[in-house]
Parts: sequence; structure tokens; C-alpha cells
Amino acid sequence: QTLEQAIKNLAKLLGAKGERPENEYGEGPDNLWLWPTISLVIEVKNQNKDTLHKKDAGQLLLSLQWFKRNYLTRETPTPVIIAKVSTADRRKDFPDKTRVLTPEKMKKLLYSLDTFVGELIHELPLFRDPQKIEEIQTKFGLLPDQFVGKYTVKLK
Repeated sequence: QTLEQAIKNLAKLLGAKGERPENEYGEGPDNLWLWPTISLVIEVKNQNKDTLHKKDAGQLLLSLQWFKRNYLTRETPTPVIIAKVSTADRRKDFPDKTRVLTPEKMKKLLYSLDTFVGELIHELPLFRDPQKIEEIQTKFGLLPDQFVGKYTVKLK
């Protein structure tokens, strides 16, 4: 629960709306991140030590179905698993384009956020030049369209 709440809080720092549908509505993914044109359906599987299992794939598939029922006007989301491992027992059980946010990638993300904030501090007053904020976000790979490629890995 603590990790799931931290993931929701992290969404705000990245400019996304973060939700915990399973916790808030009793169904859906552990986390949902929404940017204007990008959506991530997130399942947290941090107890898995060796591989991701068929049961994990099933939960992710159910969460994607929930998303499609509840967000009819949004494009297909990216399925993401937060786990210590990026290898599945059977890759074919998982949805296409499933990505994994590993501890290594999380460290990279948190370092980028920390460095981004440090650079923002040196750019005050920021509100005069919103373009500068976007330039700094781009530099650290923190724009929504950069997130999946930079901070997640393909499921193996």
C-alpha cells in the first residue's frame, strides 16, 4: 500500500494525474497515470523475486479491460508493471507492449527528477519563460512521451 501511494504521488511530480483505482473504487489497476495524451495502467508486483507470473498477467489484462470501460475516449494505455524483475514465466501471457519499471530505472528516474529540480532552482524566475521549463524537462527525459522509453524496460 505504501509503495502504491508513493507511485501515485510520483505522478504529480511528472505532471500526470495519478489515481489508485483498485484502492479508491475496488477495481482497476493499482495505479493509473494520465497525461493529456498518454495513459499508463500500472500494476505493482514488488514481491516477485525471480519472474513475473501468469497471475500477474491476468491482473494486468483485467486492469486494461477496466481502463477501456472507464476511459472510452482515451487511446490505448501502456501496461506497466513495477517489479524487481523484468522476466516473465511466459511472455505470451502478458499484454502486448508491457513495460517494466525496475529498481534500476526507478533510481534513474528519481535522479533525473532531483537534478531537474536543482536546475529549476537556478533558473528562477521560471514563470516568465515556460518554454525554459520544457527545455529542462526534455534534457532530463521527463516529458510524458519520453517516460516509457527512458524509464521502463521491455518485458522479457
